[in-house]
Amino acid sequence: MLMIDEDRIVTTAAATGTGHPDAHHRLGHADACDPPMGQADGAFESFPLDRPGKIVLVGHHLTTTTSVRCLIRSISLAGAELDVAPSVPVPANFFLEILGIRDEIGCTVMRRERERVTIGFNMLLDEEFMHHVLRLGFEVSQ
Repeated sequence: MLMIDEDRIVTTAAATGTGHPDAHHRLGHADACDPPMGQADGAFESFPLDRPGKIVLVGHHLTTTTSVRCLIRSISLAGAELDVAPSVPVPANFFLEILGIRDEIGCTVMRRERERVTIGFNMLLDEEFMHHVLRLGFEVSQ
């Protein structure tokens, strides 16, 4: 489960599949490795992006011919916040394309308030991929 805490997306034990918030620590893994980029106490840091993207609708037999434009306001390893025209319906599940990146990211809508859509990624993003997204956004804004 993803919960929204003002400026960051927070994961709970249900999202990680551990069944208990302390399970990772109890297994002896907490001291063995560093937390993922931007993660502290179960929270993933959200980075401003303000980059165009596309919500790619999943059709019959997983066809992806229809898309809707969006603006990716912020992103973390676990999800993102998008701006979509309030009159445009957004399905519960879709793929997200970030302008300039070929990969599609599987997403689930967590919350929608007018034009702001908060999504969770179906899998955590790889840290290298996240660095690439952030660098690309920085290079384009220069």
